[in-house]
Amino acid sequence: RPAARKLVGGVTAVDYGPRRPAVPVYPISRRQREALLWIARGPTLAGAGREMGVTDNGVNGLLRLVYRK
Repeated sequence: RPAARKLVGGVTAVDYGPRRPAVPVYPISRRQREALLWIARGPTLAGAGREMGVTDNGVNGLLRLVYRK
């Protein structure tokens, strides 16, 4: 034990290499983010679609892509 303490006591820093995120990062598109924001505000898929100029199926497709990521 004394030898280990002496060795560890001399260590001032440890380099573990570059940090990586705990979970892989998959960026989402501007439109996907917009769809998420509209849904978070409370409108239905149809309401969000009207605001975005797409159908409710279009909004649903954008959200599916986000969930897949």
